[in-house]
Parts: sequence; structure tokens; C-alpha cells
Amino acid sequence: MKKNFNTGLGKSLEADRVKLTRRREQILRELGFHDELDSTELAERLPVRTNANRTLAKTIGEKDRELARMGLVLSARESGMKVKEARIADQASRIAELASRVAELEEGVKPVKKSSANSSVPPSKNPIGIRHTQSRRKPSGRKTGGQEGHRGSTLPQSENVTGTGRWYPARACPECGKTLEMDSASVRATRQVVDIPLPVAATVVNHMAMQVKCSCGHCRKGQFPQEVNAPVSFGPNIMAMTSYLSTYQNVPFKRLTHLFDTIFGLHISEGSVSNMLKTMRKFSKTPYGMIRRKVAGGKVARADETGINVKGENNWLWVFQNAVAAFLADPAVPPTNNDSEKALRPAKTKLKVSGCFRSDEGAENYATVASVIQTAVKNGQNPFEVLRVIATLAQI
Repeated sequence: MKKNFNTGLGKSLEADRVKLTRRREQILRELGFHDELDSTELAERLPVRTNANRTLAKTIGEKDRELARMGLVLSARESGMKVKEARIADQASRIAELASRVAELEEGVKPVKKSSANSSVPPSKNPIGIRHTQSRRKPSGRKTGGQEGHRGSTLPQSENVTGTGRWYPARACPECGKTLEMDSASVRATRQVVDIPLPVAATVVNHMAMQVKCSCGHCRKGQFPQEVNAPVSFGPNIMAMTSYLSTYQNVPFKRLTHLFDTIFGLHISEGSVSNMLKTMRKFSKTPYGMIRRKVAGGKVARADETGINVKGENNWLWVFQNAVAAFLADPAVPPTNNDSEKALRPAKTKLKVSGCFRSDEGAENYATVASVIQTAVKNGQNPFEVLRVIATLAQI
């Protein structure tokens, strides 16, 4: 009986040993060790594997946290995409609505004509009926004309009267029928009519050079004045008026000759107009030089420039004025450069009318005479009278 018990116990222990051996081999294989590894080597390798497992577990934890963070980012981006998709859908709906509106307008409204106001078309190409310039001033709502309370500018009566007309009542009194004594009449009221006498005829003075023959046989000949240098020449008044109208009023040569012919009965060619301007430039050299020295001698000078077309090429016209900073000491002096700019505006108007200067000489003629005229205007002088005096004195 005892023998059978020991035999059964031995078999049981052997079976357990086989199971443990198999389990040990399975664990060793799972750990990556050889299944025949003994206990000593296993004891040495287990701590190393444990540390490696801890490091791997730490790395896995970090990766898990990174995955969690990326999940949050992805979730936020998905939310943003949903917002953008909703916005895109709203914009698509708005675009469809606007496209429908545009289609309706295109069917009922004619296309807008291009002009200088809505495109790069120059003002000269504007269609008929479109204003070339538009005022920036806003409507005030007031009536056109002088405003209530403004100072009037009625033309005063002149003391230089060239003629008088007296207007008497009827000789018979309308109340009693008696004859009125006209010698006892007195002035009730005076009114004046200002007019220009026509025709405005030019004066023509014959200059005859005389000769006298002496008894000795020698013949003495009189000499013409210096200004009488041609069979027919123009006097200082015509030269001054030509310069004034051409330079200051910007009248073209052809219209200027027509003006003289129509109003004064003078037949002047365009070449004569050019020659008179050339002569006036020569006469104006002295005052022009004085103006240059005056500007150069000033403590302060202001200047401005503008481009002018001479023979199809761009040139420059300059203006100068002294004592610009005088406004610091004198409040009556304006602090802007408007005076210099105003002096250049007539030149731009001249170019708009005439197009360009066809020669350097013509541009010099204009610049010289214009300098004299602008200086006279700024000094409160009559520019025509200044030109007339220059032309008269130059011929003495």
C-alpha cells in the first residue's frame, strides 16, 4: 500500500515538473530568451530586461500622451473645418443671390459709357454730354447770384464826361395846359451810358524825309527817326496791344490778326505779329534784367516750374519771387506759394490754346514779355500801360 502511494506521488511530481518546465520554456520564449537558459544566466538578464521594459513603458506613455494631444488638435481642426464649410455655404448662397441680381440689372440697364471719370479715357475723348470737369463743392442750397447782405459792386459814375444829353418834359403842363418856361429847368437826376466810339480807326502818320539843295550845289537830306525804319511800320500802341493780347490774354496769332482786321481795320499778318513779339522781347530786355537782379538780390526767393512744349519736346518754365518768409514778420503776407503757381497758370492756358511753341525764339519771346507782365500785375500796375511805355521809350 505504501509502495503504491509513493509510486503515484512520484508520477504526480514528474507531471508537475514537466508542466513547470514547459511553462518555464514558454516564458523564456516570450521574454526573448533561449529556452535552455539556466537559472544563473536568467537571473543576470532579468534586471536588464526589466529596465528595458520600464524605458519602453515610459516611451509608450509619452506616445500615448502625444496621441491624446494630437487627438485634441485634430478635434479642434475638425471644428474649424465645420465652421469654414458653413461659411463657404453661406458665401455660395450670397454669390448666387448677387449673380441673380447682376443678371436682372444687365437685362434692364444699358452698359455704362466709359469716360475720364470712370476709366483711363482722357478728357479729350469724353462722349458728348459728359462734363470734362466736376466741381468738388457741395450744393449749399442757396439761390444763384448775390446773397443777402453782400456788398454790391455798382459801376460808379465817371467825372470824365465826353458828351451830355438833356431831356425836357413836354412844353404844356398836363394839369393846367400852360406853356412851361424851359429856361428855368433844373437837373432832376443824372444817368450815364458808357460806350466805345466806333469805328476805332488807326491813325496813320506820314513821315517824309525832306532834302534841300544849297546854292553851292550840295544837297542836304533829312533823316527819318529811329523808329521809322520801314516803308510801313507799327507804332508802340499796336506793339503793346499785340504783346498784351498774345502773351497775357492768350489770343492765338490767327485770331489776333482777325481781331485787328475786324475792330481796327488793320491788315496785320501772322508774321508781323511774330516780328512784333520779337521786337517787344528786345525792348523788354532792360526791365527783364532788372527783374532778374531784383530776385537774385532778395533775401528769400520762391520758385515754381512747369513743363512747356517747344517744337514737340518738353522744356521747363520757371518763376521766381523773393521775400517768401516775410509772413513770419508781417501777418498780411500769405504763407503759401500760390503767387508763384498763379504766375505759371497763364503759360499752361497758352499751351492749351496754341498747343506748343514752334521755336525756341517764340518760347523766349513769351517768357520775357510774360515776366514783365506778371511783375506789373503783382505790383498793381496796368500791364498794357507798362508795355506801351516800354515800347515808347525803346524808340526814343
